[in-house]
Amino acid sequence: MTTNIVDYSIELACTTSIEAITATAALERFANDEAAGVVGFVYTPNDAPWFRMTPDGARLRDESAIPDDAFELRAFTPEQELRWWRTSGFDQGKAVILSEAPVVDETSATGAAGPHPLRQGDARSLLLWGTATFAYEDGWAQFTDRRVGDLWLPLETQPPTHSRARLAVVDYATRDEHGNVAVVDQRLLRIQVEEQ
Repeated sequence: MTTNIVDYSIELACTTSIEAITATAALERFANDEAAGVVGFVYTPNDAPWFRMTPDGARLRDESAIPDDAFELRAFTPEQELRWWRTSGFDQGKAVILSEAPVVDETSATGAAGPHPLRQGDARSLLLWGTATFAYEDGWAQFTDRRVGDLWLPLETQPPTHSRARLAVVDYATRDEHGNVAVVDQRLLRIQVEEQ
């Protein structure tokens, strides 16, 4: 039997919050704070394409910029995540940058962690649709499923044919006054590829 260890010394923290900013401007600010390797996806009324940061800014697979009709966006590295959502009829929205931060219990003489929001164990992963095909073009790998269609993911290397992609995430939970624990948020970390 394995026991999950709950680490009360880590919480999900909002390091930056910006009102009235475009998705593109939020991404540029996030990419300036982060090293290379920023990837993510954007929700539009018709699609949810993936993008990656390039020297020319955020680019979809066809090298186009973030769509004007975007209403939500998530970009991430293993250390931080940017979330942007539209808050007006124009292209303005709110952006937050999230990362892990140690929790200090100021009521404790030792500064030990208290019962704050917590990180539940190690990263887990969410299966993305399809299996890898032989198609790999300029850092974009094709995954396909007969029922759903094609998904192009920004990957540094070509994945093995028939492998699957997963989105690594960390869950954050909190404990209520009765001792019940519930997941209250999750942070995206990276795209992982695993062979079948």
